[in-house]
Amino acid sequence: MTIHNSTAMTKLSRAQHLAIKVDQLLAVVSAAAAGDLTTIVPDCGEETIGQMGASLAEFLTDLRERIGIISRNATTVARSPTCSTW
Repeated sequence: MTIHNSTAMTKLSRAQHLAIKVDQLLAVVSAAAAGDLTTIVPDCGEETIGQMGASLAEFLTDLRERIGIISRNATTVARSPTCSTW
């Protein structure tokens, strides 16, 4: 194998590796778009795509927490005695 072919193979391997990571993140985003916020974001490393994955994981965690707070607050309001007199 020549150096040129070796470089081309390395670039192809990197591209395939990146495509796998993008597909993994797309699966998480697609699940979230369909309403499933429980999908775990895979660790995609330290590269830019990995940073994107980490930000997505942080966003989904924050969103789940906020939805939980809203749900608890709605339950509290619904159970309050003043709510029944509206």
